[in-house]
Formats: sequence, C-alpha cells, structure tokens
Amino acid sequence: MTTLAGVQYPGGKNGPGVAQRIINQIPPHDIFIEAFAGSAPIYRMKLPARATYLIESDPAAAAALQPLSDRATLRADNGSNTTGISQRQTRSHSSDADTSPGCHIINADAITWLAAYPFTGNEVVYCDPPYLMATRSVRTRRIYRHEISTASEPGRPVTDDTGFHEYLLEVLLAIASPIILSGYPSTLYASRLKGWRVIQFTSTTRGPDLALEQLWLNYDPPAELHDYRYVGSNHRERTDFRRMRERWTARLAKMTPIKRQALLAAIATSGITATNGPHSSPTTAGQRKHLTPQPPRE
Repeated sequence: MTTLAGVQYPGGKNGPGVAQRIINQIPPHDIFIEAFAGSAPIYRMKLPARATYLIESDPAAAAALQPLSDRATLRADNGSNTTGISQRQTRSHSSDADTSPGCHIINADAITWLAAYPFTGNEVVYCDPPYLMATRSVRTRRIYRHEISTASEPGRPVTDDTGFHEYLLEVLLAIASPIILSGYPSTLYASRLKGWRVIQFTSTTRGPDLALEQLWLNYDPPAELHDYRYVGSNHRERTDFRRMRERWTARLAKMTPIKRQALLAAIATSGITATNGPHSSPTTAGQRKHLTPQPPRE
C-alpha cells in the first residue's frame, strides 16, 4: 500500500537488507503474486517469474505500477508478446487467471482476488498487508490512502481492523502454495498461524526508530532458491559471496574449453548437488514441503 504522503511507511520493504532477506526465502516458482503490492519492492528486486501478478486496491498506486508491466514483459519473454493480451491494460477482475508471460497489474481487493484464484502449487505469494493497527507505534491516524478502517479522512481515528486480518488469515490458510506474510508480532497472527515458520528481524520505521519485523511462512526452509543473487544474512556476507562467485566464474572463463568442460563434468558426476552437500538440511534437502493448511479458528 502507498502512503498518504508517498514516503516510506511502517512495514515498508525498502529498508536496508529487508527485501534481500525476503527474496532469500523464495523457492523456485512459475508464478509470483505480490498482494497489497504498493510500490512492489520485492518484485522490483527479484528475478522475474514466468508470470507475475501485482495486486493493489489503490487506483493511483496501481496506475503508478503500470510501467512495470511493459518492463516485465520484456524481461520475461524478450519483448515478444505472443499471447494476444495487452500487458498495458490494468486488470480488475478477481477471477482473472490469465497466466500469460509477463507482469499483470491488477487493481482489486487482494483478499477477494486471492480467494478466487485457482492455485496449483506452482505459485509463490508474498503478502504485505497494512499491519494490524494494535501493533503499530501510531494507532490513531491513517497513514495509507486505503487504510483498513471506516475512517474516510486522513487524520481521523481509525476503527478496529481485527476482522480484516482474521479474514485475510482465513483465506491464506486455505492456499496450498508457498506463502510469505509480513507483519509485526501479534497474538492474533500467533494464534491463527500455529505451525508456520517464523523469521524475525529489525527494520526502520517512518522515523529513526527500529521495529521488530516478522515473516510467517507456510513451508520449510527452501533447499533451492528462485534468485541466488542476495545469498547472505547481511550486507557483508552478500558482498563476500558475490566476490567469490565473480572470482570462480573468472577462473572458469580463463580455462581452455576442454579443461572447463572437464571440471563441469566432474562436478556433474561427483554426486554433489545443491541439496545434498555437507551444509544441506537432512529433513528438507530436495524437498519443497508445504505445511498442511489449518482451518481458521472459530
């Protein structure tokens, strides 16, 4: 969601290392769905999937995302749109399940759209809703154009948003595809998402303060990633690993073709894979295990 002033907001993913941390949890997938997209920070930084849906209820924010549609089509299919579908047209139908290559901007209510989408298990959903009001440092005024409340004017007190979040969690629990959900720690989420994996880290708020951010994930730690460019738990680790990749690829490039092929063949026949090395998890290696969806609590 975009803010009233168009600046970074509580729960924003543009802070140092935040988007990278999330991308490092995304397994391989064919379709990427970023619900409550706002400025679509995760989509902008990750490698594109074959098809992407950016769901945003704010018409102005959805319109601002529209240039990404052309850009994503060029990245996904080299600029050749053979589907006969205009990627420039903003979509608004929650039941639209078009999976043509490229990025589809959808101006719609994210929960309604997710509830109607025919999931197959080949999707990854990143969900970044307006955070539960009770968990925010400022609880008495709007910070989004489309706040989850009945208040219609900026600055007016907001009403309880628990019902919205309960409905959101009910819809997410029924989805049998990998889901990453952002928020601040709360008793509501803890009670509804029992059994989901949890990752916590600090992020900056609109001011200079730090906040405890949390990810809920309905699948085990991935043995494979969709995008390996941000591997590392912090900036120094990511930089060190990037330099290591550059050194190794440079050495391969300097080899004669025969030596390079011999080395690659040795790796291929050694039995060592990305999922069975000495640092792989014995319980998740080679698996894309999803936690069993749980029915919503009464």
